[in-house]
Amino acid sequence: MTPSKQRTLKNDLFVYRALMAQAPVLLLSGLIGEALFSFTLIASVILIVATQIIYSLFKGQLAFSIFAGILMMLVSSFLIQSQLGLVEMHFHIFASMVVLLIYQKWQPIIAALATTAIYHIGFMYVQMAGVHIGDMPIMIFSGHHNMAIMIVHCVFAIAEAGVLIYM
Repeated sequence: MTPSKQRTLKNDLFVYRALMAQAPVLLLSGLIGEALFSFTLIASVILIVATQIIYSLFKGQLAFSIFAGILMMLVSSFLIQSQLGLVEMHFHIFASMVVLLIYQKWQPIIAALATTAIYHIGFMYVQMAGVHIGDMPIMIFSGHHNMAIMIVHCVFAIAEAGVLIYM
């Protein structure tokens, strides 16, 4: 096995573990604040199953890093929803994108950026439409929200992605 392949497998294992470590964080989030434990339990199971399948099928390949970028942003969206749009939960997006720097490739960063952009744009409209799942409102931003706030979030994500790709 080449040193490059060994490094890729080591990086994939690190990111796999980082993703799996997000499940208890999600569960904890469901016990505090908005107390949406049922939601976070389902989200955690989805995360664990998706991470295991993707790791089993794609470890050692570029595809794993791309799927990992997408999963990281899905975890961020689950955390944001678990606290009904609390702005501080958006910090997870930026922390998670930095983890992807381990790959020294642009593809997982762009996958994460695209996922979070689609999430912000799509769910802003969903929130503005007042969509609920059962008793839970779908929320990306708590309190005052408008398209300008969503654009600010997207600009910060684009800026971070640009710096990470440069690095």
